[in-house]
Amino acid sequence: MLKTLATVAINTMIAVFGTAVLESPLARIFHPKTGFGVISREWILSLIFAGALGFFIPRSWTNRGARWSWIIPLAWFSLGFLAHMALGRMVGRLSGYDCAVQLGGPGCRDFFLFTLPLARGLAYSATAALEGNAHSPPS
Repeated sequence: MLKTLATVAINTMIAVFGTAVLESPLARIFHPKTGFGVISREWILSLIFAGALGFFIPRSWTNRGARWSWIIPLAWFSLGFLAHMALGRMVGRLSGYDCAVQLGGPGCRDFFLFTLPLARGLAYSATAALEGNAHSPPS
């Protein structure tokens, strides 16, 4: 049980922070001029690189934790969602819309802090699950 929890935590860190490390060189090259461009760049690069990591990491390190790497980001996002329910602008802040409208505002912080880790965790685990199913024998 402890080993499973540790592999889920490690895979989650790979999904969230590994994606950020891989996308940072491209993010430096591509400088969008609008807030919508920044949000679009983050969504696209996060999904692509988290998905790529979810494909390659389980191939080199066999474990079931990669399939469950969405749980910790979902719990974190849920905390952010509940905290923003009182504000009434949770959809705008967490979706990235507020960040697209006002770059550098609190909506950007919330998008980068709560939503991107969830997107990365989901992309990583979904790709890992699909990759694992591709190599599983039929039942």
